[in-house]
Amino acid sequence: MSRPQILPNSDELLALSKQGLTHQEIATRITDTTGYQVTRSAVSVALHRAGLVDPKERYQDEIPWSLSGKDLKSYPVRMLRLLARQRRGLSLTVEEAHRLQSWLLKMEENKAVVAFDPDQNPSIFYVMRRPEDDPELPIRKERVHVNPQK
Repeated sequence: MSRPQILPNSDELLALSKQGLTHQEIATRITDTTGYQVTRSAVSVALHRAGLVDPKERYQDEIPWSLSGKDLKSYPVRMLRLLARQRRGLSLTVEEAHRLQSWLLKMEENKAVVAFDPDQNPSIFYVMRRPEDDPELPIRKERVHVNPQK
């Protein structure tokens, strides 16, 4: 016997999404309506499988490295995502815009850029800016090799 269909069909999910509900809000509404616990993840997967959401934006220019784990949520990477959104003309909250401007100013004052070395933990860190670093972005695109301390 197959399990009961808990999630609404694609059309209903799309209608809820077009109402401006977040995936979590959709999950909560379904849980409240059906009495079955539905997670945000289940809603997200259903919407993706149905082709009803755009793939997640990738910011290759601003974050050119392959990151995982804690590095994805690190403060420098969060700021680089905000910078990418700003550069694309996407909206930022007042708080996000203020935080980004403060971070960029601090990066400039300290003559720093964000660097990457996958052999380090964490693999994202700050280094001094070099003349060959991109003047438009506070990053060092190529991998930085950090010498382990002996």
